[in-house]
Amino acid sequence: MSQPPMTLHIIPNPPTLTLNLIKPIETRVFGYIRVSTFRQIDNHSLVTQESQIKDYCKNNKLTLQRIYRDEGLSGIEMYNRPGLTNLLSDVRPGDVYIIPSLSRLGRSMINNMTIFNRMNYQNCRLIILDMFIDTKTQMGKYIFGMISLGAENERDMISKRTSDVLLKMSAEGTLRRRPGFGYKIQKDQDDKKNNKRVENPEEQKIISYIRQIVLDFPEIRVCDLIKILKSQNITLRKGKLHHQTITDILEDEDIRDNKPIKGCDNYNQKFQSLLTKMNVSL
Repeated sequence: MSQPPMTLHIIPNPPTLTLNLIKPIETRVFGYIRVSTFRQIDNHSLVTQESQIKDYCKNNKLTLQRIYRDEGLSGIEMYNRPGLTNLLSDVRPGDVYIIPSLSRLGRSMINNMTIFNRMNYQNCRLIILDMFIDTKTQMGKYIFGMISLGAENERDMISKRTSDVLLKMSAEGTLRRRPGFGYKIQKDQDDKKNNKRVENPEEQKIISYIRQIVLDFPEIRVCDLIKILKSQNITLRKGKLHHQTITDILEDEDIRDNKPIKGCDNYNQKFQSLLTKMNVSL
């Protein structure tokens, strides 16, 4: 028995298969620049650093997203630099960070390694232009660690030299150091070595006022002490009230030592009682 012939059906307009390829994520590139003093800012050091980063990106066909900057801030500390803080908070996996010099990142080995480890954990790439360091390579990671150690050693040497100069100037009587709050320098026109530190009557009145508050409420926090002073329109030098200055006054004048004050029961109630006693309204 013969089989029926096969029939070929041709579809006039066959559907086309479209491949939706995932677009690769573009690498984000950032820069960071810093100067320690405003004198460097005036000399356009920031401009120079910025130009170095832009030139590198142009030569290597990198699209620069943003340059973080810190103006007039030391590289010793890590968390007092808003630009660096913003940079670290924006770190994303695969980012590239370009810095003109390792000293611009910081002068502490611990801080530099903390930053490096955070970026390395996110698989980021750190490029130090003046040292030709690229942490994408194993050699770059090794060199980065060694250079960070050298940066901290350099800072220690500068600190020691500065300390030696200050000691020498102090021994010679040529050191111009501003006296602490509550005091002033009584100058001797004939011999600078005979200059004396004497009490400043106006500032001593403020110290006496602070002393009385602390005697009435020894556990008072510095921030609440500042609130009381502000309510009485009391300011320190240059019309400011700094937390550290108040802390120094408490320590220098033996009003209260600089050890952490333990919390007290019913703190808010006692603080309000103090305000009532002093007839102070915040």
